[in-house]
Amino acid sequence: MKEAGEFKRIKYRLGYCNYCFELWMVLHKRACNGPLSHRSQYLGPINQAFGEHFENLDQYKHENDFKRCLSGITVEDVKNAVKRADIITEDNSKNGNKLIKYKG
Repeated sequence: MKEAGEFKRIKYRLGYCNYCFELWMVLHKRACNGPLSHRSQYLGPINQAFGEHFENLDQYKHENDFKRCLSGITVEDVKNAVKRADIITEDNSKNGNKLIKYKG
């Protein structure tokens, strides 16, 4: 966000929900299409996407480890994450899944 703020006059605010945060992190680096029954199943895709070897999500969430992952995300990665999330939304809509529209 700092990098984007340097060349755009937009104030960014970081926001996330715990429910889908692991998916959002993966989407910065790669597509993640398919059902998972528990958020712990994102550990493999997180490790692959960021070239890590976390043993569990708690380890991934340690401040230094998490910041290391964040430091590898570029503005281009954010743009790609949005595109990948849009594809998931479109696929869910086509499959008749109920979508929740968030505001703000």
